[in-house]
Amino acid sequence: MEFSTKDEYVDCIVEVLKIIKKNKGRICSSLKHCLNELLDPTYYDGKHNISKKAFEEAKTLGISDKIISMTWLQLGKYKSDKNISGNGRRAFILEHYYLRSYIRQELFELKNPNRNDVKKIITENLKTCIITAEEDLKLKELGYASKRPDPKKAYKEAGIELKHSW
Repeated sequence: MEFSTKDEYVDCIVEVLKIIKKNKGRICSSLKHCLNELLDPTYYDGKHNISKKAFEEAKTLGISDKIISMTWLQLGKYKSDKNISGNGRRAFILEHYYLRSYIRQELFELKNPNRNDVKKIITENLKTCIITAEEDLKLKELGYASKRPDPKKAYKEAGIELKHSW
């Protein structure tokens, strides 16, 4: 499924949400795909936030001026000298601040999905941060890999300081 505009992806989500009302279980992967595609620089309105630790590491690599605009694939080119469990040797992780499961739940709760309501949820919640593999591991150890009702609290508990506030 490929679209040429952000609105086409949003419209797809609207239609998917209508179908989900009838058959929720079979549609989640399409919604996940659309949310991931919206993070493509072609459609994504913002830049990624970054942890202070990841920014310092980016400075040592000479990429601090461009890292917040990099895609997941571009970030994967930078390797760490440490092999962090679950992340191989990736130096940087592109992390969803609000988990996709939270965004999906917000979308499912819409009584009558429409473009404006879907855009509002996406704009407010589809935020990403670049963190180090060590910071990602800390989030996992604290149980925040798949459940994160309060991202600000989770990041604080994990000792992750973001360079920019939202």
